[in-house]
This record gives sequence, C-alpha cells and structure tokens, in this order.
Amino acid sequence: MQEKLLGTIWPTSARKDVDTLVPAVGLMIRDLQALASLNFVNVSSWESTFSRDLSTIYTDTTAVREDLGLPATFRNGQSF
Repeated sequence: MQEKLLGTIWPTSARKDVDTLVPAVGLMIRDLQALASLNFVNVSSWESTFSRDLSTIYTDTTAVREDLGLPATFRNGQSF
C-alpha cells in the first residue's frame, strides 16, 4: 500500500499530506503484523499503540481528503 501511495501522481496540494500518511500506514502494518506474536500479557500495550496509530491514520487521511476536495472520513457515524 505504501508503494501505491508513493507511486501515485498526486496534486501538489495533497503531496505533503500523502508523504505524512505513508509512514503512518507503515506503523499500522507493523501493528497488525505484531498480532501474530502477541501474547496476553502485552495486549493492553498493543491496543494502546494500535489506537494511537489508528488515530494518526484518520488524521492523515482526513487531511489528504480535504486536499482533494473530498468529504471527511466517518467512523461509527461520527465525522473526524
């Protein structure tokens, strides 16, 4: 996914925000890959990290969507 984001020709207005989004996607991928080796002792730590990284993804995708003139993303019926 990161390669696809980087390989796309974005409008100038969105490029900076896409560049910010790419590392956040990498963190989310890392979080999900960590599930394979997660033990019950580390669950709350993983949840905290995942929640923080998910929040970053929403913030960054909202910025890109605004740059592209798209509406804000929604989660559980709430706009971010």
